[in-house]
Formats: sequence, structure tokens, C-alpha cells
Amino acid sequence: MTDVTADTVTVVVAGRCRWAAGLRWEVQGHMPARKSAGQRSAVKKRVTAGRTRRDGPVLTLTVRQGRRGDRVTANGRMTSRPRGPVYSLAAAFSRVSGDNAYGVYRLDEGRYVFLATVDGLPSVMGDVAGTAEDTGRALQQFLAFNTVPEGGWTVTSPVSEPREWDTLIASAGSRVLKVSR
Repeated sequence: MTDVTADTVTVVVAGRCRWAAGLRWEVQGHMPARKSAGQRSAVKKRVTAGRTRRDGPVLTLTVRQGRRGDRVTANGRMTSRPRGPVYSLAAAFSRVSGDNAYGVYRLDEGRYVFLATVDGLPSVMGDVAGTAEDTGRALQQFLAFNTVPEGGWTVTSPVSEPREWDTLIASAGSRVLKVSR
């Protein structure tokens, strides 16, 4: 079951969890490292906030990682107010796939999502939901824009044989769920 909004945010449902794909990611820069030992984990802070506007609830997710405090923020709109938390597929992908990876996943018949990470954070070019052609174009743009990392790209789901999106979250534990909200 999917719900597609005007801003191309696609919401897929697995059990009681809703997963958003097609969010717009922006780089927010560096934050100073925190001093206390309890706050030096790889994942600094992730927040999902839902604000309701006239044209639908707004989803916001901030991802901070590492000692330098690199941050990216995602925004998107949904047509209806979700009951319960909405998780980000791109944030979960960044935890499950590794530092420099990409993949194309099938959401439902005719709908796909292209997900990518650069240095362990969701890429600003890598959360694109749409048809097979849309995700193929997004992949080509991503590869043309980004230089190949030292170890090369990890391909988690090839565009020629996309895996189902729920295989991505099947291996996700409670910690991945927590940081993907």
C-alpha cells in the first residue's frame, strides 16, 4: 500500500510502521563535537517532527553523525496525518548499507526508490521515488556528480534486478528503527 503526495513523498506500510521515501535532503554543515562521553556515539541526534499545514503534514528528519557533527536534513509532505511514527527509508539505508553505497528498491508495481549514502549519511541526490526511468536517471546523475570513493561504491540492489524495499528493513534492528524516525 502506498500513498503518493504532490511533493513525491511516497509512504509504504509494513505492519504498523510507515516508511517515507522521496524526501528532499539538504546538507546543513558541521556541528561542533559534544564533550560528554555519552554523546560521542556515531549517531548524534535524529528527530522527526510533524507539522500540519493547509496542504498536509510536514515531515522533518535531521541526521547528525560522527565527531565532526556532519548533518543532513530531510523534508517532505504527506497527504494525510499519520498515526504513529513515520520512518525514513534513506536514514535506515544509511545505517544498514555502510558508508558509500547505493541501490534501487521496488516499492510496489511500477514504483521504485533510489537510495544512496556518501560518507555514512544519506546523499542529497539519493532519495528519489518514482518510475524505473526516474530512478535510473537519478542513479546516473548521482554517479556523474559524485567521485568514486577509495573503496568503490557498494551496490546493495542493482537497477537491473531491484530488490523489494522490505528486504532493507528486514535486517534493521530496534536501533536502526530508533534513528530512522
